[in-house]
Amino acid sequence: MNLTLNLHIVQGLKNRFISALRRHIMWPSVNGNVLTNQIDIQSEKPHEVSRLSNCSITEEGYKALASALRSNPSHLIELDLTGNDPGQSGVKELSDLLQDPNCQLKTLRFLGPAADEACQYVTGIVGKNPLLLRELNLSEHELGDTRVNQIAALLQDKHCQLNTL
Repeated sequence: MNLTLNLHIVQGLKNRFISALRRHIMWPSVNGNVLTNQIDIQSEKPHEVSRLSNCSITEEGYKALASALRSNPSHLIELDLTGNDPGQSGVKELSDLLQDPNCQLKTLRFLGPAADEACQYVTGIVGKNPLLLRELNLSEHELGDTRVNQIAALLQDKHCQLNTL
């Protein structure tokens, strides 16, 4: 009974999540089945991994994503947002989500324009709250000296649990 209830909750979260994203994503017309190719919410573990890379998620889309994850606490542990440009407020929304005690994210991937903002916000909040975040991928984006110094300080923070950067 409990397993059935959990699967029902996961399916409901998945449906709300995709519905919220559809309103705020400009889908690239690369293939006939863009949803399958661009959004991979793995069927065997839909509640743990979401790959939303290169979906042209806008700032509003990031806000909707953070809101959906905040209002429907899940067991999502990996979120890949590679190649999307959320703007400063979109990254801040996700950084705020990381501070939510119900947030279980352990892997967060930002590649491209969002990497600099992600570095700024994540390094700023780790000193205040211990995070579950174990992996932060900011590659393919050159971070300036200021961001490198912030990351060095982050790694020395006693609350930091990052083991992959």
